[in-house]
This record gives sequence, C-alpha cells and structure tokens, in this order.
Amino acid sequence: MLIVGVDLDNTIVRYDAVFRDVALAAGFISPATGSSKHEVRELLRSQPGGEERWQWLQARVYGPHLGEAVPFEGFAAFAELCARLGVPLYVISHKTERAAADPLGVDLRAAARDWLRARFPSAPFAGIFFEDTRAGKLARIAELHCTHFVDDLAEVFLEPGFPEGVERWLFDPSRLQPPVPSAEHAASWAELSGRLERAHRMWRVASALASEPVDSIARVVGGGNNEIYRVRTPSGSFALKCYGVPDERARLEREAASLRFLHAAGVEEVPRVVALDRKSGAALFEWIEGRRPERPGAGEVSQALALVQRLHDLRREPGAAGLSEAAEAGIHPASVFSRIDERLQRLRGAAPELGAFLDEFEGEYVRRRRAVQRHRDVEAALAPQHRTLSPSDFGFHNALVREGRLIFLDFEYFGWDDPVKLVADFVLHPGMVLATADKKEWLAGAERVFVQDADFRARLA
Repeated sequence: MLIVGVDLDNTIVRYDAVFRDVALAAGFISPATGSSKHEVRELLRSQPGGEERWQWLQARVYGPHLGEAVPFEGFAAFAELCARLGVPLYVISHKTERAAADPLGVDLRAAARDWLRARFPSAPFAGIFFEDTRAGKLARIAELHCTHFVDDLAEVFLEPGFPEGVERWLFDPSRLQPPVPSAEHAASWAELSGRLERAHRMWRVASALASEPVDSIARVVGGGNNEIYRVRTPSGSFALKCYGVPDERARLEREAASLRFLHAAGVEEVPRVVALDRKSGAALFEWIEGRRPERPGAGEVSQALALVQRLHDLRREPGAAGLSEAAEAGIHPASVFSRIDERLQRLRGAAPELGAFLDEFEGEYVRRRRAVQRHRDVEAALAPQHRTLSPSDFGFHNALVREGRLIFLDFEYFGWDDPVKLVADFVLHPGMVLATADKKEWLAGAERVFVQDADFRARLA
C-alpha cells in the first residue's frame, strides 16, 4: 500500500512572514528587506555575527512564535486526499527537543505538536515523529515503510542513507533547491496532490498486472517518452512502463506485440511482456537487473549485429507479416523528405535563433534531396524482400548489460523498415559515442547482413 511521509518545517509549515516579523522586531533587518525566509537568512549570514543571529532567530520562530506560522496552501487538501484514498500520512521531522541558541529552553517538539493539533484538529496524521538527527529521520522513514517522502531540502534526498525504493518528492515552491536526478520537484501541494492520485492509480494498476500485492514502486531515472517504474512484489521485481493516455502512436500495442513475437521466435536478448492494461496505458515487463554499457566497443557492436541478423532472418516467420511498419519508417523515400520538411518548419517557428543554421542546413539538404531524386523514384516503396524488422530506436542507449550479455530495450517503435535507416540511425545516434573503428565494424557487419540487397550500399550513402 501507499504510505506517505512528510517533513514539517518549510514543507507543511510556512514561516516566511514570521521570520521577517521577528527579525524586524529584533532590529536585525530593515523594513526594506524582502519577505521570504531565504532573503532574511541570506542577509543575516552576510553580516558580522550573522550566523549566531540566524540561529537565535530560528529558535524563536520554531518555539514561542510558531503559533504565528501558517500551513502552505494546498496541504490541507493533500491530507484530506490521503484520508480519502486510505493512504497513511506521517510527519517525520529532524527536530531536537530544544534549541541550543534559545535561553528560554522552549520545547520545540511540543510547540510543533500543538501547532499541528491547532491547525488540523481532525488529526489526519497516522503518526508524528521527531528525530534528533537526520540519520534518525531516514531510519524512521525506512521503519514506517514509506513509499513516498516529501521534503523541502535536496540534501536530504542526496544522503547516502536515504532509504532505497522510496519515491522522492522535493517540495520547492520558491525554486531555490538544486536539481536532484532521483527526485521529482514540485512547486505546490496541488501539484503533489495530482501526483498522489496518479501514484494511487498506478499502484492499483501494477497490483492488477502483477496479480499480487505490491511492496513498492519507484520511478526509474530516464525513460524518455515514458514513465518507467520498478515494481517490487513478494515474487520479485517488474518494470512498469506508462505510455500515457491517449497513446496516439499505439506504442504500448506495438511494443507488446513485437516483444511477444520475438520471444515466441526464441529471441532472449529482449525483455518479456508480463501483462498490459490498455485502458490505463501501462504495461508490465520483466525487470532487467543490469547496467548501462559504459564504453561500448567491438564486443558490444558484435552483439548488436547479431540481433540485427536475427531480426532479418525472422522476417520470414509466419507471424512477421502481421507486424506493422516501424514508426517513421524509411520504406518510402518521399516520406523521409516529408518528415524533414515538417521538422524544419516546426524548428523555424519554435526557434528563430536557429535561423542561420537552418538556412545552411536546408541548402545542403535540398542539394542532397535533388541528387537522390535524379537517380531514383522517391515515391516507390522498397521491395518487400529487402525490408527488415527494426527496433527503430536502436543503440546502446537502449541496452543493459546482464551477466556479460546485452539486453536490448524499448521496442515501442518496432516494425518493418528499410535496413539503411536502421544502420544509419545507429551509427549517427546522439545518445551514444562510438569509436571510429567500431563505426566501421558496424557498417561492414551491416553490409554482410544485408548482402542480398544489391542497392543497400547506394541507399545507405
């Protein structure tokens, strides 16, 4: 089940006006100082003795003046959403009992509990925990089996001890925190409410697809056009891929059909399909435990060529005829030109600063296009016997190394294509870097695979 943990200070509690008022009353700042906590802190720290003043100010605001603080807008609705969805909501904060800089010795934890009771009398929290250290806070998140945690500090999510498998939501309404690759930034609680609803739906979808309870779901960094999550269940891990709804290019259907076809034909270098849910636009795949190829070389090129050869051989299999064309296939040269023309037009409209580059590019492109048109009928489709089955977006950027062997991922654009598009896309792909010798090996190997196509080399050029 989903379990959400939330930090307290500057995540639930908004202190901006209180910090400014207390600092102004103490004579630390002038009325011209900005109204945010960040501005007050930076101004104080820039002055002699400013750090001591800042610590004194924190002790006063988090203690005797806490009652003057207000919740961030939208948090109450988020807490109500948790209650409605049956999602336990915990407050987990790094907060000592007393501040060293406070001569009054106010109990900071008691003040925080009183504030929460006053602001949220219906008690929407499953528990409230204050920890002496950040390490204790991280341990509490793990102990409560939180699936998601909300905090306003990037450094919390960057801690080596942050629990694995917990989804990180960085609350950053002022956009002052540095980017954290492993965390999703949010500018408001309304945004987080939307994410919680989506997470709740995904949890139910994952559980239904896996046909068993889900222990955790964690977003995988990357994913390009999709959201990809690691789903952990009692029987193991799966990859949940969310294509979005509507899926205009039918990527879910294409990927599921292609991978099922490949596995039925004995291809083991691709993930297995577990189940799919067309209504939610999601599919569950086997989890590939592996690493990205760091410096792909001759060995990896050889494995990629072996898969290309296998795919080309499978074009004669009975089920191959029912597969669709690859996305943006190059079977008709005229369609390739049409896509380039369309993209040029879009770029000119969206990025006028690229005008000089696009003028230079278009001049060269037009010359190349005319040369092709002089030597071939660009409206004629490539003969079926020379077409191949292509992953389309093929390369080491879409591969993992498992036990020394490459497993190739992302077959959502798979289908029939001109092999020269597959070969050219691979060697020119911006998502990976190949040495010149490896590029030459790829091209030479491709010519061996497609040796029966007498026009292959000319089309490739």
